[in-house]
Amino acid sequence: MNRLSCYMMRMLPVISLALAAIAHGENPSEGREQQRFELVETTIADIQQAYRSELLTPEQLVKMYQARIAAFDRAGPHLNGYMYVNPNAAHAARELMRKSDNDGDGHESLPLYGVPVILKDNIATAGMPTTAGSVALGESIPSKDAFIVTKLKGAGAIILGKGTLTEFANFFALANPSGYSSQLRFQLFEEGGDIARVGYGFNPFDPRPDPRPDVINDGIRLTRR
Repeated sequence: MNRLSCYMMRMLPVISLALAAIAHGENPSEGREQQRFELVETTIADIQQAYRSELLTPEQLVKMYQARIAAFDRAGPHLNGYMYVNPNAAHAARELMRKSDNDGDGHESLPLYGVPVILKDNIATAGMPTTAGSVALGESIPSKDAFIVTKLKGAGAIILGKGTLTEFANFFALANPSGYSSQLRFQLFEEGGDIARVGYGFNPFDPRPDPRPDVINDGIRLTRR
């Protein structure tokens, strides 16, 4: 195979994608701009810039994060970083966009417009389980938000879910294994999880159930970003 043939073989996928984009009425240059948004290493400033540039919407961003949760938290390595995933997050994003459009001021007045936030599971969140990681509070669903949650929502943040924590934030027993939660254990066991592993959030840098010191949840958060 000569050099020209090799070049054409390498370019064929690119040409095919460009033709597909044109066939759907899309501008290939716009597609390249869209691909520049990197979810894994993104910052709040990056998100805000993407919204201003219309590279994506809050609903699209929420769905991107939900896809990563499904891939890494509920499947794959099963990091168990979430106690609860908010099923209404995409709807909340759409409502935020609608309200912003109706108000006519866009999103410039909201410092956290469309920024997905994970709350620790000992922070009261209306309509979502708030268990502090304990099966004793497994059916606790607050009727109102904690002050900090009210402020976050008021600033435009979207509550993506509740994060795993060591039961009662290790308040009652310092000997508690890091990352262990009886509520998480109950939930995962109900789903048919491995009894030797359920109940723990796993640090991908050290996959043992109890990787001292207590860096496990920070490790999960670094990976699932």
